Amino acid sequence: MVGGEGTAENGGAGWTATRHARGQLTSCIEALSNSTIQVSAGVGGDEVAAGGRHSSTARTFNVDYAFGADATQHGVYETSVAPLLARFVEGYNVTVLAYGQTSSGKTHTMGTDGGEAGIVPRALQWLFAWAQAGGHGAGLRRGVDIRISFIEVYNEDLIDLVAQAQGHGVRPPIFVREDAKGNILWTGVQEVAVASAEAAMGILADGSRERQTWGTRMNATSSRSHAIYSVSLTQTRARESVRIVSKLHFVDLAGSERLKKTMAVGERQREGISINSGLLALGNVISALGDTHRGPLAHVPYRESKLTYMLRDSLGGSAQTLLIACVSAAEANAAESINTLKYAARARNIRNRGGVN
Repeated sequence: MVGGEGTAENGGAGWTATRHARGQLTSCIEALSNSTIQVSAGVGGDEVAAGGRHSSTARTFNVDYAFGADATQHGVYETSVAPLLARFVEGYNVTVLAYGQTSSGKTHTMGTDGGEAGIVPRALQWLFAWAQAGGHGAGLRRGVDIRISFIEVYNEDLIDLVAQAQGHGVRPPIFVREDAKGNILWTGVQEVAVASAEAAMGILADGSRERQTWGTRMNATSSRSHAIYSVSLTQTRARESVRIVSKLHFVDLAGSERLKKTMAVGERQREGISINSGLLALGNVISALGDTHRGPLAHVPYRESKLTYMLRDSLGGSAQTLLIACVSAAEANAAESINTLKYAARARNIRNRGGVN
């Protein structure tokens, strides 16, 4: 995976090499340093030649952090995510997005697949260790309230995974609106008060089982939706008559797909088109926000999709935002890897206006 960040603080990158039929380990990606990545342009044709800086037969991209094939879940978390959690408990909104082509390791990196503990489980363990009054198993400190919600965007429909898991398939309506101050509000979303990492992880596990997945030629358990797992933290300081509210969003984006590679037909094809449309809208927003020549009143197309409208505060808003771009090192996926890195490079140009809420 490879990544950049929408604030000036940190980002992350890494990948997994793959084997051809003969068993030869091959990779078209190389980390020139801990912040520079080179992608071989010998395959992929004109699409590969379109991105990055030209360097004979290769393209180079700068990121905040680059993680190679030997990177660990612990290393990715400690380097790129842990610093943002400190900001979250100070009162800043934080968003972590995982982006990349299908089967590039996004869900594994986020840790929502039930495998080795990824970003979300590690973040929850840290948060509740901070919030609990007397160590593991104790209640939350006085004045601290933590609530969890979990939704997915499937074919432009908003689905509450918490309510669906508890209501056996019931889907209450969800609406996204803007208040008088320009803040984006999600109404109809069920938030569950939790006092332990185990309870929060239970919601993650139950909701993940409800999430839309299906097999394609490239991924036997392909996510067919964009998922947003959110943690709302309220800190009430009675002596100061102050209440601080901050939100932490973990966004597992569905993988970009090429229909000629996934061989999807029927409903899977329609899902793929919807996924790509949402990612295109996100790319358009990132391009508009990353345009260094745009004026302060320039239009940003947040309303092109529900995904971008919901994440408006995270994209060019008040959040501390980290984009983790996951790429495949296989030569056959060089064009998609180049496009993912171009996406991350544009995201690095965004500067959000963070502040305590």
